[in-house]
Amino acid sequence: MEIQMLNNLQALEDHAAAWDELVQHTPHTLPMQSHAWLSCYFQHCLRPGETWFCLLAFQGKRLLGVLPLISSHRSGLRVLTGLGKRLRLPDDEQTTISVDVVLAVGHEREVLKCLAEHLQKLDGGWQELDMPRVPEHSSSLAALPVLRSQLYDLCEPRSVGSYLITDGDFSAYRAKLNSKFRGNLRNATNRLARLDNVEYEFLSEADATPQHVESFFEVEAASWKGDAGSAIIADANHRAFYQALTEALWRRGWLEWHFLKAEGRTIAAQLAIRCGATLVIWKVGYDAAYARASPSTLLFERAIERAFQDPSCHELNAVTHIPWDDNWNMLKRRYFHVLWYPAKPLALLVGWTPWWLRYRLREITAVRSMVRSSRQGVNQMRKRLTRLT
Repeated sequence: MEIQMLNNLQALEDHAAAWDELVQHTPHTLPMQSHAWLSCYFQHCLRPGETWFCLLAFQGKRLLGVLPLISSHRSGLRVLTGLGKRLRLPDDEQTTISVDVVLAVGHEREVLKCLAEHLQKLDGGWQELDMPRVPEHSSSLAALPVLRSQLYDLCEPRSVGSYLITDGDFSAYRAKLNSKFRGNLRNATNRLARLDNVEYEFLSEADATPQHVESFFEVEAASWKGDAGSAIIADANHRAFYQALTEALWRRGWLEWHFLKAEGRTIAAQLAIRCGATLVIWKVGYDAAYARASPSTLLFERAIERAFQDPSCHELNAVTHIPWDDNWNMLKRRYFHVLWYPAKPLALLVGWTPWWLRYRLREITAVRSMVRSSRQGVNQMRKRLTRLT
């Protein structure tokens, strides 16, 4: 197996099709792992003092794995102490989360091992590799034990994400939603019907042109995000990233736009990506002037219905989790924070050990909190029983 290290976008482009094909067959099919996505991230989202490179694993001419990495420059202290660079997988709350090592199915352990062996030979060495949000069904997570003779690792729960399995009948799924929430949907539908020229529009493949991104920017900024300054158009780099991203996704045939229109304007929008059998709802926006009609909620419901009706779509993935997702009876998927450290004394001392101690302390704190809550519950029950007797 041959490992190539590339840090040039043009050279990376030569492997784009093979890379993106690999992503569509991984257990956790997420577009954030693709060349289409990460090439845009490398151009627009690096922090000051960072550079990028990718390790690509080949067997002959066949691409079997990709490890996309961000490297921070070594500070004077790290140079003096002999510590290497800090490495991380791309991660940014506004643009990119849940990036993982891309591994060909059936070759996970051997490819991961070869990538790790090549990491050990990097010029200047490295101190830590940070993988902020790896899904529980990740092939790299399952293959991690193969590295434990070469590396120290830490793995701790980080967060959860929401998703739906869209096999089956939509009407049966909808009937299981909370009756109060179904009533809210019915009321919102009635309020929407009072508006003129209501239209749902779902664009995919060739019709989902990147020019629609400007309409999405506009409607997203019309919500609370505009007032809070967190809309995409409030940041020039984020705007440039999404303009490049939608162009790249459209060229792959992955891009979807979902719009709800009324009274001659767009009142809700979703930026979605179809990657393999997974539909990812990545960004949503709505016009706050129409909040009473709950346009974002109704558009999401229609997107779920279409996913159930599409036999080639098996999962709708929201990637992150917010309490609103619980209204839709969405399932939860765990994500883990994974850290790798080279099997060297200094990395063990200043890297792995402090993190391990923090993790254990958090565990102890959580246990104490549970015990405290249990004691409070028991005491309250005793008091109630005392009053009854």
